[in-house]
Amino acid sequence: MKKFVFIIWNIIISLNYAQDIVYVQSICNELASREYAGRGYTSFPNSKDIGIHKAEKRIIQEIQKIGAYDLKKYITKSNHFKKRISFENLNFTNKINPSELSINTNNILKSNISINDKPLLLGIDYLPDATCPPIDFSGELEYYDSLHYINQEKKIIIQLEKKLMHSASPIQEDFALIHIHQKSLSSKEKKIFCKIKIDAKVEKIFSDNIYAFIPGTQYPDSFIVFSAHYDHLGNIDTTYFPGANDNASGVAVLLDLLRYFKTHPHRYSVAFYFFTGEEIGLVGSQYYVEHPLFDLKRIKCLINLDLMGGGSEGIMVVNGKIFEKDFQKLETINKEKNFNIPIKSRGKAQNSDHYWFTERGIKSFFIYTLGDITAYHDTQDVPQNLKFNNYEKIFRLIIEWTNNF
Repeated sequence: MKKFVFIIWNIIISLNYAQDIVYVQSICNELASREYAGRGYTSFPNSKDIGIHKAEKRIIQEIQKIGAYDLKKYITKSNHFKKRISFENLNFTNKINPSELSINTNNILKSNISINDKPLLLGIDYLPDATCPPIDFSGELEYYDSLHYINQEKKIIIQLEKKLMHSASPIQEDFALIHIHQKSLSSKEKKIFCKIKIDAKVEKIFSDNIYAFIPGTQYPDSFIVFSAHYDHLGNIDTTYFPGANDNASGVAVLLDLLRYFKTHPHRYSVAFYFFTGEEIGLVGSQYYVEHPLFDLKRIKCLINLDLMGGGSEGIMVVNGKIFEKDFQKLETINKEKNFNIPIKSRGKAQNSDHYWFTERGIKSFFIYTLGDITAYHDTQDVPQNLKFNNYEKIFRLIIEWTNNF
């Protein structure tokens, strides 16, 4: 009889979470669609809608729909927790306040390249480096080694790659670096004739972090924080980088967690930080630890989520080797609850928004899924590739873990 009840309970849990997977996938489908232009710091030609601004508005709209509260308003109206306030007056609105953060970014606006009179396809055959300056060149590059062609006078370098990956940069270099897929160019030629035209400029874009929270039932002035970055690499001309796994998936899971804690409040307040500027150098999270809304010591734990669209091979926990007791508790929960998710750990890493909190002595973890997805910082990181394997178990594991902080 007990075995039968256990089976029925697992079926009920699975049914309850099936809709969550649908919700998470739908958020990823939207944020990684062409409409959001890669959630970067530029817009498509003939459009004034900068991708990251559209994403910011959409996330705030979803937070409002879920019914979370605006953490900034709470801190302001409660005078740093010194008086009781009515949470009902702290709901999010669709109005976007003036942004506090300015982000310098080298925006590559247009790019056209041909080699030996053969046009190359942006994002498939080549990518300009994120630091690339404006260039208008027609001439020869000489063989330097098996991976490089150069023109020293014009400061142009072509670098052959097995895989094309884009990035973001706040600066321009004084030389042009072009990444070309090895399949698109033989490295045996002594000289190649190139036409290269790139329009790029460093611009200041205003963006902002988004802060939501659900009040705690016992200790509303102490916080568990979940975070994810909502920016990505944007677009070059009409080619855009969808960023479905990186990191529409993390944003979607944060919103799903927000839905959960709205109906299942924690004893601590649970805050949700949607960071801007991660791809440009962890700008949003660095800004926050330098301008915190409240004393950072009030944070019991921060869990940062990125690359959440895989999962068949389990999860990686960055800082698991730093905060060993908490990681061991995660492993114990995984076993006792029969989730049986493969869990790996690693040490400290400056690879996402948890980093600055760790540096300030805050117990911080970065969780990402393993398996299923190979696309990263390229045009192939699309929603169709997301699998969300073991999502229900990973979600429940994280929830159970927070109950132990």
